Amino acid sequence: MNISLAPEQIFTIAGVPITNSILTGWVVTALLLILALIFRRGLKRIPGRLQAFLDLIYTFFYDMAVQIIGREDVVRELFPYLITLFFFIVIGSWVGLLPGITSFGFPEIKNGTTEIIPLFRAPTTDLNTTVALACVSMAYIEYLGIKYAGAKSFFKKFFNFSNPIGFAVGIFELISELGRIISFSFRLFGNIFAGDVLIGVMIFLTVSLLPYIAPLPLPFFILETFVDIVQAYVFCFLTIIFTSLAIVSHDQKGHQHGGEELLLSEKAAQAETRLELGNKPLI
Repeated sequence: MNISLAPEQIFTIAGVPITNSILTGWVVTALLLILALIFRRGLKRIPGRLQAFLDLIYTFFYDMAVQIIGREDVVRELFPYLITLFFFIVIGSWVGLLPGITSFGFPEIKNGTTEIIPLFRAPTTDLNTTVALACVSMAYIEYLGIKYAGAKSFFKKFFNFSNPIGFAVGIFELISELGRIISFSFRLFGNIFAGDVLIGVMIFLTVSLLPYIAPLPLPFFILETFVDIVQAYVFCFLTIIFTSLAIVSHDQKGHQHGGEELLLSEKAAQAETRLELGNKPLI
């Protein structure tokens, strides 16, 4: 059994190394584009089961984003990226759960032993991919913050020279903003990679040591399928929360009686309450 933290290089393009996680990411992206085009051509006024299910996911995220952010114009601009992000993380993570997916590869001799270099690997088990997703998400969040809060007010949160306390708070805000990239990327990478390792260990035990207990890995497959959905949801939920905080101007933020933490807790609580009431209007 071979567990590699880093993705394996399988070929190069113009001197640029292409790993199995990058290749799988391309496959997942192409699959999403094809499914989106097929689904768009098959839209019906009276939805079938698949369309109704996807509408349910769409409505869930849209209502939650509107409730937390509070501005539908911002949500309409953010939402296409948000829903694409969710499906990319879910499908990209599920690739690692497909039976036999790591069996497709080519042999390579390392330290005198022959190892199979898998052709496919879930992109979310590569820290490079999760960091890239985190950087793109934070860059888009900053763009929305500048656009809707105003450049002057947005940057004043980080570079406030009016007084020493404001300057110190701005530095901490800037460090916190950069720390979100680490929070985004390592949370997603750690959970998905650990899940794939767990599945690999259970399959190894079943095949090598416990051949008469074939169903042993099945509960772990079910668990990891659910965990992948939860991690995609958490990534999107944090994107919504950080967008909500980014579009608040510096002056508005000063009137929130507790700053960022109060704003975060209030909007998250409102969203949870609305979801518990079945998306009924809050009174």
